[in-house]
Amino acid sequence: MWIAAPGGAGKTTLVASYLRAKNITSLWYQIDQGDSDIASFFYYLGEGLKQLSRPRKWRLPLLTSDNQFGLLVFPRHFFRTLFEKMKAPDVLVLDNFEWVNDDVAFNQILQQGLEEIPPDCQVIVTCRASPPAQYARMLAKKQRVKIGWEELQLTERESAGVISPLHAGDVCSDEMADLLHKTAEGWVSGLVLLNLTHQLSLLRTSNALNLNAFSEHVELTVWVIRFYSK
Repeated sequence: MWIAAPGGAGKTTLVASYLRAKNITSLWYQIDQGDSDIASFFYYLGEGLKQLSRPRKWRLPLLTSDNQFGLLVFPRHFFRTLFEKMKAPDVLVLDNFEWVNDDVAFNQILQQGLEEIPPDCQVIVTCRASPPAQYARMLAKKQRVKIGWEELQLTERESAGVISPLHAGDVCSDEMADLLHKTAEGWVSGLVLLNLTHQLSLLRTSNALNLNAFSEHVELTVWVIRFYSK
């Protein structure tokens, strides 16, 4: 499963809540810029399995210069061994994949390994971008699912459900809730921060907030947040 949406859209929260609701154990791997070194990626993914398998401390093969497997054969052997150790329906999560999404060499190697996903195991990838071309054939298969920004955008009702618990002891007017929803455009992090901006504005004045002035302010806030979440 590939989940692609902007930063702050709730990708990580969605996956975590799904695993918690289904009581599924996961090997959760958070990717960063250091994983562009494919050998380091395989090493630390193996270390993650050790943490998951205490006290057995399962070991996975290491990608070294003298490894008996070729560079394109090793990933298949590695992931085949990994999924044999993980118990179904355990899930492998690759979070923040945007760090390596444009790395052609990395994805050519990883794609070989992900071909070994057995039917009773699942891999979930979260990324700020759509999958690169290397994964097109995998995602075309029926058992591979892509969830995009359109599916993660909040509806007006969902936005109201997010805003309501944030107002302890006070009520957000329908007009303001509608403005917040439209300005955030279904973006959950933007909605929460805009609502906070609204509440702080109310603390600074006892007068009713002018919606037009507030609209201009929150649109600037949204632009700043999105700029830094790219």
